Amino acid sequence: MRCLLGLLGLACALTHCRAPLGRGAPPAAPAAPGASGPPATSPEPLGASLGRAYTGQQDPTLTVVNRYPALQHVFVDEVAVGTLRPGETRTFQLVPGPHQVTCSDSADPRRGAAGASELFEAGYAYRYELATW
Repeated sequence: MRCLLGLLGLACALTHCRAPLGRGAPPAAPAAPGASGPPATSPEPLGASLGRAYTGQQDPTLTVVNRYPALQHVFVDEVAVGTLRPGETRTFQLVPGPHQVTCSDSADPRRGAAGASELFEAGYAYRYELATW
């Protein structure tokens, strides 16, 4: 049951904190005519992957790994659950059921976000990794 970049806005009961996963930064604007030096650059577009492993645990967990070079806001069902600095990893407790996980450079889960819809099942640990393509 793997679905990336889905938009499933179902209600969720999260026993820890809630937060959306975000999209990559927008492309840099071109340099003005006559400007010296190289144009400003931004990180590559955000890529994401979602996997799971059977652990037998009662409630599912979601571990989010930020390998993207920018701060990411994490959302579950459009509710902010936390932020991750580049290189940071956090684990969130979820209740079984369908959830939309979103990460974004913005505090708004609808701007520049990468996301996944998944049926989070009891007995599994889920891992969502963010990286540049």
